[in-house]
Amino acid sequence: MLVAVVVGFLASACCVLPLLLIVAGVGGAWMANLRVLDPYAPYLDVVVLLFLGYAHVQNYREKKALACSSCSMVGRFGRWQSPLLWAGTVLVIVFLALPHVLPGLLM
Repeated sequence: MLVAVVVGFLASACCVLPLLLIVAGVGGAWMANLRVLDPYAPYLDVVVLLFLGYAHVQNYREKKALACSSCSMVGRFGRWQSPLLWAGTVLVIVFLALPHVLPGLLM
């Protein structure tokens, strides 16, 4: 889940971060360096979605195993695991959607 959130941020950083910095009043020639990840954004999007899919499959398997009482809840988060996963999923979806939505909102 953490990897999916980090990769989701990296995928949107090339497009959203310069716009957010400009809106915040920060500018300069160094901002051109933020576009380095731009060619890799679609590939990073796919990696994010694969990691999120894997996390949701694992979460479903753990819940299914708990329902049939074959094992106990493993992990640190216990009952917070599913809400944290969904919160991370929503955060990643927002990061992935911002490069497509934000330019339309700013114009």
